[in-house]
Amino acid sequence: MSQPNFPIRGIQFYDGPINIQNCTFRKFAALEGRHTSALAFRLNNAWQSCPHNNVTNITFEDVPITSRVFFGEPGPWFNQLDMDGDKTSVFHDVDGSVSEYPGSYLTKADNWLLRHPDCIDVPDWRGAICSGRYAQMYIQVQKTSNLRMKIVKNDFPGHPLFLEGALTRSTHYQQYQPVVTLRKGYTIHWDHTAPAELTIWLINFNKGDWIRVGLCYPRGTTFSILSDVHNRLRKQTTKTGTFVRTLQMDKLEQGVPGRSHYYWDEASGLLFLKLTAQNERERFAFCSVKGCERIKIKALIPRNAGVSDCSATAYPRFAERPTVDVPDAQEAGRGAAGE
Repeated sequence: MSQPNFPIRGIQFYDGPINIQNCTFRKFAALEGRHTSALAFRLNNAWQSCPHNNVTNITFEDVPITSRVFFGEPGPWFNQLDMDGDKTSVFHDVDGSVSEYPGSYLTKADNWLLRHPDCIDVPDWRGAICSGRYAQMYIQVQKTSNLRMKIVKNDFPGHPLFLEGALTRSTHYQQYQPVVTLRKGYTIHWDHTAPAELTIWLINFNKGDWIRVGLCYPRGTTFSILSDVHNRLRKQTTKTGTFVRTLQMDKLEQGVPGRSHYYWDEASGLLFLKLTAQNERERFAFCSVKGCERIKIKALIPRNAGVSDCSATAYPRFAERPTVDVPDAQEAGRGAAGE
């Protein structure tokens, strides 16, 4: 049996941020048994997709709307479409020249970390048109590389995202790189015991951007938590603050630079933190002008602890009502969803 032809794509996004301006795509049209699109994503991508990938002033000639973008589907060349970068593909349609919705973000249809109730599905693209404010976390775990991470957005607890990690299993650490909606709450779970050492990097956060996270740990765990700024160019790390325990969830909102709170809800097994960027970021930089802002958690975990998956105790208790923080931009013309 012959293998179907390699998918035709004009430009493919990978890593990023990739900035595409003033491009014309001509005669991209699907062929029988061969996926064709002007814009697409790297195949079998274990790494990441930057939410600041962006396009401006794109024109199409003899390209049906159905062939403007393709996020992929399981099958030849795409395999199972289940690598971490495949699951998190996204780009910003700055002026709406691709989707007809200025300011929108185009994301994989089943990425519920980015979706909200007003997103518009485009089945031909296997994608959705969404509005929002997005950034990334790098969740780096030490002394283990084979944990599978589950991250859940609190307003869609029935749609978790599973990540295997971006690095090979032979390394001494692992890194998970989800794209997240800002100003939302999340919980994070593992398929074995939670890692004893974990660092969260705030990536593509602007000053004042925040998220809340609840990380699952075994009961009886104790914590040491600090924040720092790591300047990779100068190879310097500066401690910027500590987290102290509070017995009230509301106190998470009362942190000040240098002194924040953590809330350990032992009944559910969730360690709650509010993570807020303290420094300005240049437009296409991953980290702030002072360096990468990080939160480092060291956990003293009881021996013989089991699997650290707190989903059953987290929800519906910490579920939130889905909301739309950024209204969808006005459709500029006849949109992709209307074709």
